[in-house]
Amino acid sequence: MARKRLIFFSRVQSFLKQSLLLLLLGIFTFVLVLNFHQMPAVFAREQVDVGYSLQLNKAQQLNREGSLLLEQGEAQAALNAWQEAVSLYEKAGNINGVLGSQINQTFALQSLGRYREALQILKNIDEKIKTASDPLLKATAKLSWGNTLQQIGDLDNAWCMLKDGLKLVETNQSSSVSQNLKTQIQLSLGNTARFFAKRIKSEQGAVTSEQSKAFIQTCEKDNKLITGNYQDFDQQAKNYYEQVLDLENSPNQRLTLHLNFISFLVEAGTLKDAENYVGKYWPELEREIEKISPTPAGIMARINLARSLTLLEKPTWDTKAEALLNRAISESKALKNERLLSQTTGNLGWFYKERNNIEKATENTKEAVRIAQAIGAEDIAYQWQWQLGRIYNKKDIKSAIKAYEAAVDTLQKVRQNLVGIDAGFEGVTSNFQANFTEEVDPVYRELVGLLLDPVAGGNSPENIKEALGVIELLQLAELENFLLCDLSQVQKIQPARSIEEAKQKVDEKLAEVFKADPTAAIIYPIILEDRLEVIRVLPDDNLRHVATVKAKKEVEETIDELRIALQGNNTAQFKGLSSQVDQWVISPFQQELENKTLLFVLDLPLLNIPMAALYNKETEKYLIEENPVALISSLQLLDLNPSETGIPKALTAGLTKGRPERGIEFGNLSYVTEELDEINKVLLDSVKFIDKNFTESSIQDQLNFGFFPIIHLATHGHFSSKRNLTFLLDGVAIIDIEDLRKMLESRDKIQAESIELLVMSACETAKGDRQAALGLAGVAIRAGARTTIASLWSVDDLSTSILMREFYNNKYPLSSNNSIVSKMTKAEALRQAQISLIHKPENINYRFPRFWAPFVLIGNWR
Repeated sequence: MARKRLIFFSRVQSFLKQSLLLLLLGIFTFVLVLNFHQMPAVFAREQVDVGYSLQLNKAQQLNREGSLLLEQGEAQAALNAWQEAVSLYEKAGNINGVLGSQINQTFALQSLGRYREALQILKNIDEKIKTASDPLLKATAKLSWGNTLQQIGDLDNAWCMLKDGLKLVETNQSSSVSQNLKTQIQLSLGNTARFFAKRIKSEQGAVTSEQSKAFIQTCEKDNKLITGNYQDFDQQAKNYYEQVLDLENSPNQRLTLHLNFISFLVEAGTLKDAENYVGKYWPELEREIEKISPTPAGIMARINLARSLTLLEKPTWDTKAEALLNRAISESKALKNERLLSQTTGNLGWFYKERNNIEKATENTKEAVRIAQAIGAEDIAYQWQWQLGRIYNKKDIKSAIKAYEAAVDTLQKVRQNLVGIDAGFEGVTSNFQANFTEEVDPVYRELVGLLLDPVAGGNSPENIKEALGVIELLQLAELENFLLCDLSQVQKIQPARSIEEAKQKVDEKLAEVFKADPTAAIIYPIILEDRLEVIRVLPDDNLRHVATVKAKKEVEETIDELRIALQGNNTAQFKGLSSQVDQWVISPFQQELENKTLLFVLDLPLLNIPMAALYNKETEKYLIEENPVALISSLQLLDLNPSETGIPKALTAGLTKGRPERGIEFGNLSYVTEELDEINKVLLDSVKFIDKNFTESSIQDQLNFGFFPIIHLATHGHFSSKRNLTFLLDGVAIIDIEDLRKMLESRDKIQAESIELLVMSACETAKGDRQAALGLAGVAIRAGARTTIASLWSVDDLSTSILMREFYNNKYPLSSNNSIVSKMTKAEALRQAQISLIHKPENINYRFPRFWAPFVLIGNWR
């Protein structure tokens, strides 16, 4: 089954690569296959005696066949040839031949999208490669490592691998083969820098100095590369592309480099530069593009050039772009390649859409959908269904909704394969969020926008309920994309896999929530491109939504500014910004929310600010002073089983001494011991670990032999949109998401009871990362706790100690016979603890939100 999933994912990924924003990937594949006939000389430089055996001759022949097959787009056949070559080289005892053919296999696997298998081969041969005598063999392995890591999103390590490969190949400049290899490595470095720039622009600052510099500086000793803004990366990409263009290359290589540079200029938004470049080199481009063989790689080259030409400012190139696409269609038909035919036909539809020829755009896009559905290529079909929705949206909103619904339902069938890489593969940190943000998220979000549009009956309960179902699908997709797992395998749920199922599950879960707490109100703020929508849900299907016409950029910038202001002392600044968000999210429903427990299902980046700190300028009160507040990652993930009875037993652990980890400096936590002591006064039968005694193994040992409904970790943690930068510190090492999962999973095999409460009291979300709270949500889900309390930023540890003491005293007060006498919910207990800091007379500074606001409760609020 896993193998089928990986193969299916390869199809998804192969299509995503040819979309506009991922145009580079298609071109990069082209450069590999066009020049692959030169590579076996690098890959398998056999060291043999004069007398070649039959086995060696056959192995060499298979190597050549593999190169030709890959050039023709027959990656699986090429892989088979190289696997057979490995067997023959092994029989002949030719180590370099074995290693070269195994590296060849990784290039074929990359072409098939089977990156995990490629990485496994490279890992298996790594030690032999290190001891090999041929520097070009080593450099080629580094190239393959770098390419694979780049395509799964691990850009930091990809960069370092490629830099290592470049240093190796520069030691053997005399060989023409080494020149070809150098060209490809430099091209890959340009591509990687380009992806860095795109990731920063996509995530609006998520890759900052505390993240990328921490990794890249390990191989950039001069520290000249990164300052954390996308312009630096774009400049690096341009530098590498220009270096490669200055080299002597074959016509095929030059064509590929031209296509790459043109698409880079278009993607970077420098259309005038792209126009000038195309004009300067067009005779050469036209001559060489005409010579390309009608292979899958050649067809993709035509498509990619056509897309670049379409986006140029002058209409001069329209005729040439249209001709390139029509020829690509003819060649796809001649090859009888239905997948390519769907792609080429859909791209012609895209061309007509860009030129506002709605009739032809609709005709070609419908045909692309039909072809994809006929061969079961759902990974392609959803893209063209989405395109069809965008075409209809210009004139027919109801037809647009139907097309979007079809796209979402199709995407749901293939969505699980988008995770692609096994998160448990040691040494690999992968991240498909750039693809997700560009290729998945908008499909759901644009459908929600249409459903809530008044023209489409957006105020009807049916449309609002469907919008909730679509948002639920998006919330789960986002979490699964971050965690790289199927949540049905780690949670006791069967997630909805279609819009209709999602609507049904929303109905069921809402009924369960309001039965458990009739005072609950659920609030969904949804950030769309042109407005902020807020859906409010009360019992008895009381649904209402309000739209605030604010551009996405303005909403996100206000949220960013509020996040910064909440951590300072400028009262006027944070109250002004906070009241602005309050007017968007709370004020439209103010009277309806009195005496309610507010359950927020937050859109990113709203997850990065505490709803408790929203300020009502009319009442001059923070939201937490008027309502208990809790967050829900998704209704489907909410565990509403009854809470514990009696006095719970807690496992507490903390860190008092800070240290640097993964490029981030963590300070001392002087009051952690006091914090844990105060908890242990309330929860008498508890276990405590401090500093070096606090290790992953010591915690796991306790969990294996005792039941602890509460786990309280007073230690530094870092939450990021990058899984490799989401972790907790123990006394000697780090505990990342997978470590935490394994640690708590071992407990689950012994005990049936879930963790009632997980507290992480000294954590922070990554600065400047609008998606950082995904890390917090991911940890909460992987921990499997009914309720999680964590901080959004690092707080003064004395005030934290006081707040935690108040929380536990509120939730678990003791009578004389050690039984709980309070029926206060966790949300109310946290609220009262926060209010106690706001109004604490002996320390007036604690009234500032930076002391009390960052603590958020996720999950079961009761």
